Amino acid sequence: MNDKAKQNLIKNKSRLLGWVAEIDRVIHEIAVKGTASASISAGGGSKSYTHLDISRLRALRSDYAGRITQIQRRLAGGPSIGKRIMTVRY
Repeated sequence: MNDKAKQNLIKNKSRLLGWVAEIDRVIHEIAVKGTASASISAGGGSKSYTHLDISRLRALRSDYAGRITQIQRRLAGGPSIGKRIMTVRY
């Protein structure tokens, strides 16, 4: 992998981490603080979420976290996506 590809992966990872933090903030506002709704703004628009959307937000967060893990593996030179990592325990 060349330097440009690594830079792109690092940028994507940073962007995804920001999105995960924003989703965590919204989930926290709705679930913990008890507000009626919270919104996420991106790309010139915003979307409001309520208690009914928490499961959807958690699924989205899980997807982004999985993508971050894939990027970390690629940057570390680990196996490509879809291969299993065998762990030996003693």
